[in-house]
Amino acid sequence: MADAWQTYPFEFRGGLITNLAPTQQGVQAPGSARILRNFEPSIFGGYRRIEGFTKFDTALLPNTGAIRGLIRYNSQVYAVRGDDLFRSSGSNNLTAKVNGAVSSSATITVDDKTGVIATNMQVAGTGITGIVTVNSISAQDNTAKTATVVLSTAVTLADNTDLTFSAPWTQISDNSTYSSAGVTIGGSGKVRFLKYDFDGTEKLMLVDDTGKPFRFDGSTFAQLSSLPSDTSGASFITNFKNHIVLGNGKKIVFSAPYEDDDFTVANGGGIINVADEITGLTVFREQLIVFCKTSIFVLNGNSVADFTLQPVSRDLGCVAPDTIQEIGGDIIFLGPDGLRLFSATDRIGDFSLGAVSKTIQSEMLDLISSGGSGFTSTVIREKSQYRVFAFLASGAIESAKGIAATQLQEGVVFNDLRGINAHVAHSEYEGFDELIYFANNDGYVYQMESGNTFDGTNIIASFATPFVPLNDPSVRKTIYKGTAYLKINGAFELRQTLQFDYAQSGSNQSSEQLDSSDSATVTYGSATYGASTSVFGTAPDAIFNVQTRGSGFVVSILYETLGSSTDAVFTIDSATLQFITNARR
Repeated sequence: MADAWQTYPFEFRGGLITNLAPTQQGVQAPGSARILRNFEPSIFGGYRRIEGFTKFDTALLPNTGAIRGLIRYNSQVYAVRGDDLFRSSGSNNLTAKVNGAVSSSATITVDDKTGVIATNMQVAGTGITGIVTVNSISAQDNTAKTATVVLSTAVTLADNTDLTFSAPWTQISDNSTYSSAGVTIGGSGKVRFLKYDFDGTEKLMLVDDTGKPFRFDGSTFAQLSSLPSDTSGASFITNFKNHIVLGNGKKIVFSAPYEDDDFTVANGGGIINVADEITGLTVFREQLIVFCKTSIFVLNGNSVADFTLQPVSRDLGCVAPDTIQEIGGDIIFLGPDGLRLFSATDRIGDFSLGAVSKTIQSEMLDLISSGGSGFTSTVIREKSQYRVFAFLASGAIESAKGIAATQLQEGVVFNDLRGINAHVAHSEYEGFDELIYFANNDGYVYQMESGNTFDGTNIIASFATPFVPLNDPSVRKTIYKGTAYLKINGAFELRQTLQFDYAQSGSNQSSEQLDSSDSATVTYGSATYGASTSVFGTAPDAIFNVQTRGSGFVVSILYETLGSSTDAVFTIDSATLQFITNARR
């Protein structure tokens, strides 16, 4: 005799898991995910489609190649491209429309402009490539919002093309306002920054892996040429106990206390030799953590008189310097086998190393193998989230890979990221606002956690539950109805597919679409979105009842975003399936 109607609830939690056999995952962690791409575990429960990113500044940085360094200082963003340091506030943008088609001409007329166009502004829009600037402006009427503009390069533009005019990035190096001639940043690798304050004025210091460090105080940019040769070629920099500390090959070089240009031993500076090549420096729990290729050390003490270097590990190191981040009271970094935590133990001054990414080991190894062009990382503290990216130097941007780790009550949980191509990244709080930036080799700086698209490109996201046996893997079940519970912030489209019996060839599939509108009651099949009298967006929780039909021994629910590029962020909180158990044979 067949069983009566049954309901199976899914509480979506646990994040991406790939190290369990399919049957084990379906039984032990039915709310986890076998696919979780551009969805993230939410601190409020469920899986949330990630937010997008937008250009911080629509102006391109001059020079070529990848942006080498990035930081926010004095409420402005500083970036290194090529051998120069640049600055932008990101706030000097205005828009306009082409008034009449332009064919191979440098002179254009615009209307609907939102501000005053000035010479040297960069112009961006469909049909404009590279850096095109404004040479001159005539007939500018701010009341009528019109102007005639002469560009530095002839362009071909359709009528009503949307244009953005942006103030160019301010060059700091090799600029008479900020530096003497010939001040250029050396090398071609990453440039790393330190913000510090020894005398009441916050300054920047940067290292370029080639020459001596550079210093900028807001008005003067200069290389510290008087420093000893041991400071040349430093790759890493931090502030420990009011000493500037440089990581240079196998040397820790530190300044005299409260001095940024005095590294002499007589005044309290010095050098400590390390038995391995340094790959990163960070300060944690009043100790300096020295990461190396195959080892990790801790520097204790307050000054040259009592500095001591102690090993933490001699067989495990950090393989990617820019993956070291502090989050949730721990240090996380990329080791040769995946993500590791550097955690303080109950004993004062003692630490332990723990692997945290074993649940997604295959994805971690894939990420590591994809990182031939380097890695970077950032943290989103409001989400207790860490993100690590493998930089894609060429190829389709949508295939750029990353992994996010979120600290929740149940531990660290993971999801895949695709389409965020980051060579360098930086995050910090300014007031109550958390600001997260990244850049790659296209010449733009982007702001993460901004907008609903990847700078205008649709965010392709997917989430699939494990294959769940619905209480008994040996008996076929017939499913008649599914209910999805969502938290929503605006219009979206979502496809729900039931996949049976491990999606093997010939297995039954059932696909339905969940869509919405901001201004109308949403109905699907015979069910009405929410209650029959509700209007989408008025309730904090959305309920989709889907009449479906399919059968199998195990089932997985697959959710995929569709073609709209403006879908608002939403969270798939939980779901239920209603089914009957077929008669045993």
